[in-house]
Amino acid sequence: MEIVAVRIEEIDHTLCDRLSTYLSPDRRKMLRHFKFPEDQLRSLFSELLVRTYVIEKWGLSNDTVTFVKNKFGKPALAGFPQVQFNLSHSGHWVVAAFDELPVGIDIEEIVPIDLAITDYCFTRLEKTQLDVQPGEKTLEHFYKVWTLKESYIKAVGRGLSIPPQSFSIVYVDDRIRLQTSTDKENWCFHQYEIDDRYALSVCARHSMFPEQLHMISSNDLAFRFKNLV
Repeated sequence: MEIVAVRIEEIDHTLCDRLSTYLSPDRRKMLRHFKFPEDQLRSLFSELLVRTYVIEKWGLSNDTVTFVKNKFGKPALAGFPQVQFNLSHSGHWVVAAFDELPVGIDIEEIVPIDLAITDYCFTRLEKTQLDVQPGEKTLEHFYKVWTLKESYIKAVGRGLSIPPQSFSIVYVDDRIRLQTSTDKENWCFHQYEIDDRYALSVCARHSMFPEQLHMISSNDLAFRFKNLV
């Protein structure tokens, strides 16, 4: 498994326009519909990150990289079922997890939120663990659990067909445990400290998580991709 985090920096708009010509038609269409430049950059570098990885690791040419989605919207690489990946972005970060088995990743910026939302997305057990957190840790704990739940939903690849209250993810003796009666697979979880203002969680079918993330800047990623195409 490899986990890569891209820090979004200021980048020349002309270069962004040129890089976008190497993306899939769906991604180019998506970029045109974003109102804010920061949303365009996150979307642009999400696909550039995957393309750079599969070109470098699997020796593909950019022209042969084709993305497909299952009926729930989870992306995959056409013709290469052995390449499993998942993406997430928030704020200044784009992150991706790559593996040979299904994997999910989620990152969220820790911003104030009305915790009444837990009435709709947390189970009673999850809310109990949240309620016993010290006041200054409550928001951080919410985002840690939320990204764990999102990473699981994304790893399974069934989207919103999995209600967030149909399973619990809780901490037991500092270990992360999934509790569900509808999934018999062995899912494992890991969390990384990427930035003190973000929560980042990964879900996989095994526990062989890398000790550290591989972190690069958006300018470095752009340079690497340009040298590949």
